[in-house]
Amino acid sequence: MHLAAEKNHVAILHKVWVWAKEVQLDPNEFQKKLLQAKEQYGNTACHLAALYGSLEALETIWGWAKEAELNAHELLLAQCEQGRTVLHLALEGNHVRILHKLWVWAEKSQQNPNELKKNCY
Repeated sequence: MHLAAEKNHVAILHKVWVWAKEVQLDPNEFQKKLLQAKEQYGNTACHLAALYGSLEALETIWGWAKEAELNAHELLLAQCEQGRTVLHLALEGNHVRILHKLWVWAEKSQQNPNELKKNCY
């Protein structure tokens, strides 16, 4: 899932998501774990999509997070091993469209702006 997010391979992301739904475990719990899974450097699929400018992949993952009832806070403020969030990585890659989208999502989810600022600087 991480590589698919990094490379903006949305079709592969969809296949993984369908497979995740078919697993006989609690589907919401499994989906949440899949969305929060970290690779060797502590990056989630959201981190990699933001870093590499994979807007469509990021939008797909965000939609799934809402479907799985994952708190927006958990996606926006999740930190990799270096303590960076998706906002940091989008900034690092100078991906303005992704930054704008992340900010809109933060506002829609009624994320506490002070908490966002505190964790992004």
